[in-house]
Amino acid sequence: MDIRLFLWTHPWWHAAAVLVPPVFIAAFFSWRELRHSREANRLRGEANRYRGEANRLGEEAARANEQANQAREEANRLRAEANKSVARIANNTTPAPTLADRNAAKLRKYIGKTARVSEGAHGWGTSPEIVEVNEDNIVTFFTPAGYSSTTAFAICVHCEQLQIVEEPTLQIRVLQRYADPIQLGEIKRWQDKGMPSSSKPLPRGNNVFNANYTLPGSSQRRAINIYAPVDGNPQYSLVTLVDGQETSFLYGSNVEISKKFAILQIDWRAEGYQHAGGGTGGSSERLYLFVH
Repeated sequence: MDIRLFLWTHPWWHAAAVLVPPVFIAAFFSWRELRHSREANRLRGEANRYRGEANRLGEEAARANEQANQAREEANRLRAEANKSVARIANNTTPAPTLADRNAAKLRKYIGKTARVSEGAHGWGTSPEIVEVNEDNIVTFFTPAGYSSTTAFAICVHCEQLQIVEEPTLQIRVLQRYADPIQLGEIKRWQDKGMPSSSKPLPRGNNVFNANYTLPGSSQRRAINIYAPVDGNPQYSLVTLVDGQETSFLYGSNVEISKKFAILQIDWRAEGYQHAGGGTGGSSERLYLFVH
């Protein structure tokens, strides 16, 4: 009762009772809002810091990428310079084509074709076919057996020992041969070389004619021997020799052998060989042989 009277007689307690609770509530929420605002500001600051860090890293990555591109461009430039240097070194170290190389390159264009060939002051009796130019710059001239030659043969020449004129027709002068002529029997084509010969060595009778030939200024010697028919071989035999070695043999009647002898001698004379003596023996048939 006394408390009620006190409160009734003191009205500021009424105000306190009415005002204080809302004030405390407002202060509590204000404190709470302030706390949340500080936390938001802190998080916003961290976000800005992370964003700045990300921008910085992005800029560094861009700079690193630009540097990498520059490094690649520099590497490509250096590689190009190195390739140019290697090419210059190769050009400087590649030997210049020799006369043999140049002549070989010219003759390779004429494989399978014939040429006018001379040797010294004489021309070859027939126009031989150019059949090979090997990697050592050796050219092979081929003359088939036929009307102009009693036997097929090949002559090799190093391309350094040639003088070549291509126009208006291919003309070749041989300065020096490479090894001895290669006798190829009676083949008509170069492709037939190495094939078994259709003719076989046959028995020979007495020697009925022989002629020797020399090449002025050279030790080379050639000869032609003709043998009479004999049992097992009813034909005359014509044998050619180069430096004492038999190189070919042909067979035929007295007239055929005389024709082959004439053609063979003309070829040799055209190459510069001269008659250096010989002799005749007894022949049952006439041979039409002339050496002068």
